Amino acid sequence: MASSCAREGSGWTLGNTTTLKGWSGTGMGCPGRWWSHRPWRCSRNLLFLSKPCCRSNSLCSDPLPVCARLFQTDEWRLTYINKDFSICPSYPPVVVVPRSIDDETLQKVAVFRHGGRFPVLSYYHKKNGMVMMRCSQPLTGTNGRRCKEDEKLINSTLRPGKRGYIIDTRSLNAAQQARAKGGGFEQEVFYPQWRRIHRCIERWVRSHSLIKLVEACNDQSHNMDRWLSKLEASNWMTYIKETLTAACLAAQCIDREGASVLIHGTEGTDATLQITSLAQIILDPECRTIRGFESLIVREWLQAGHPFQQRCAQSAYSNSKQKWEAPVFLLFLDCVWQMLHQFPCSFEFNEHFLVTLFEHAYASQFGTFLGNNENERLVRMLALNPFNIRLYLAQMSLDLETGEGDGMVSGCG
Repeated sequence: MASSCAREGSGWTLGNTTTLKGWSGTGMGCPGRWWSHRPWRCSRNLLFLSKPCCRSNSLCSDPLPVCARLFQTDEWRLTYINKDFSICPSYPPVVVVPRSIDDETLQKVAVFRHGGRFPVLSYYHKKNGMVMMRCSQPLTGTNGRRCKEDEKLINSTLRPGKRGYIIDTRSLNAAQQARAKGGGFEQEVFYPQWRRIHRCIERWVRSHSLIKLVEACNDQSHNMDRWLSKLEASNWMTYIKETLTAACLAAQCIDREGASVLIHGTEGTDATLQITSLAQIILDPECRTIRGFESLIVREWLQAGHPFQQRCAQSAYSNSKQKWEAPVFLLFLDCVWQMLHQFPCSFEFNEHFLVTLFEHAYASQFGTFLGNNENERLVRMLALNPFNIRLYLAQMSLDLETGEGDGMVSGCG
């Protein structure tokens, strides 16, 4: 987890192409041997819109999803259609959907989407009212099947005269191949106000990439050329670049283009969640606070159905992986690390906080990351475990402020 940082004029810079004008602080040391190899670029200026709010240790234990408190507007509503997990086993009981779409329509849309993951609200941009939604692939198949209810739902999220972008986390070739297996993608003729963009973010090859990265880190030769060669061969930084570029694209569409965004891949539980989470960190300063970041993990990873039990089945350092394993959450944390080290004073937390989350995702005394979705955790009563990692992190932050704990809070500000 590393990258370089520099200060130029009144704003922070990402490489030579992106300027972060926001609140600034002092001290930006970035030691290391490959920190100067910036893994990503944005083609346009992309701003962290304002500094984070003051830190708070009051963590919400509301049984409703966090999004229920964040996204209630006149155009959106809460639906309890999945209260018994019968519509979509990997969704939480409560989700946010367009107010104009009734539950009967949602049931039909769920049948048309892989795993029942119909489009739901992920982020509402208060600045201009644009939204970011997520779902799984449509089941169009080779016959080009369509669903008018799905078209109605997606098109209803756009205001008159506005446009939207569908960011597919698969390559065009992979999306076309998925049609042969019953999957597919949205035909623009049925979604005339939406433009489809493909960003290839492969999941399975990342396990092999992580194995090579760990091997490079364990190399005791202390040879710089050998280290850089192994690092490049692992392709880990390439995957970070691809993921951050896709997140920047989503954020730019919402904030700069004034367009809403729909993000999905095949299942909508891996790369989709990486992009929605990273885009929110870019757009919303609250997500860069300790409490806000924890809430982001809850709604975009735990409640959104990322299969932690499958993806983190073995140690991240294991040199053999099962086919369902992939370091998806670890790569997301590394992407956050990249932004954190380029803009340390725009975050309330530091890398110790990220490392703590990484460790507990793979091996924890808490039930927070066990299971593959909310349904499984509820069945196993893990969600009611009083020894929750969020309370543990809150106590660590409180101990720091009282001078009794380790450092998880950023030294800036």
